[in-house]
Amino acid sequence: MQRRETPEVEGVETYVSVAEDMDLAGDEFIEYVRVRTRAEVEWLRLLAEWCQEQAERITADLDRAVAAR
Repeated sequence: MQRRETPEVEGVETYVSVAEDMDLAGDEFIEYVRVRTRAEVEWLRLLAEWCQEQAERITADLDRAVAAR
């Protein structure tokens, strides 16, 4: 996903949508955009799963520490 500055608000970034990416890629690279976007989505899902596991682990650790006091 490409970032670009919003001219109206300095320092605020906007993102190019998948549809815009596909348009920018053109017919030659549209399949690459599809494959890369799906891969990025899967990576984000795996990362979210790992974060959830870590949050549960830390919560359990906190619960044990509080119970031990």
